[in-house]
Amino acid sequence: MKLYGSSVSPFYERCLIALEMKNALDAVQYPGFPPGGMKSDAHFKGHPYGKIPYLELDDDTCLIEGQVIMEYLDGVVGGPTLTPADPYDRARASLIGRIVDTYIFPHQGKLSGNVIFGYQDPEGEQNAIEKGIPDAIKALERYIGDGPNVIGDSWSTGDAALIPYMFHAQLAKDAFGFDVLADHKVLAAWWGNVQDTAIVQNCMARMQKSFEYLQAAMAD
Repeated sequence: MKLYGSSVSPFYERCLIALEMKNALDAVQYPGFPPGGMKSDAHFKGHPYGKIPYLELDDDTCLIEGQVIMEYLDGVVGGPTLTPADPYDRARASLIGRIVDTYIFPHQGKLSGNVIFGYQDPEGEQNAIEKGIPDAIKALERYIGDGPNVIGDSWSTGDAALIPYMFHAQLAKDAFGFDVLADHKVLAAWWGNVQDTAIVQNCMARMQKSFEYLQAAMAD
């Protein structure tokens, strides 16, 4: 299997986190960006919307969407399961990913897009900081348990989906002075529990390296 994308993408990175949680990073190959680059014919063959990530299976069929890919890998790759056994806990873990994708990143993208690519949307950025992200985090916090992880004391797909967001939250803090943890104690408590783990530190290092690579490429 081949996973195409870049770690600066939180949707790509969650797949790597999940594989690392399962001690199975070597189960997948990581070619980077699609052959021919973004929006190439090969890219659209792998992803009909020309986005990342996508997972090319051994029969050349492809799966798209980071959450779907992550859940697929959890099911087919050996190692500890990241899917909670209890149906409600399983739903909570899925909801974390759903909220991150559907309610946080449409707003976070305004901030990260400014930092990474230089996109300018002052009205969207202000709305993200004042309402969009805070409202989404409040919804997210309903489903985060007492810890140390999102669901109990084991890693789950919920943690894998949420961890990469924290890299982008730090970008927003550095660029805009927007500290998402300041007014969200549940999220802050979870982050305090996991931020020094090897899983998180490895994720942050991959995302920082990918971010710096893109910054250098944009400068050329």
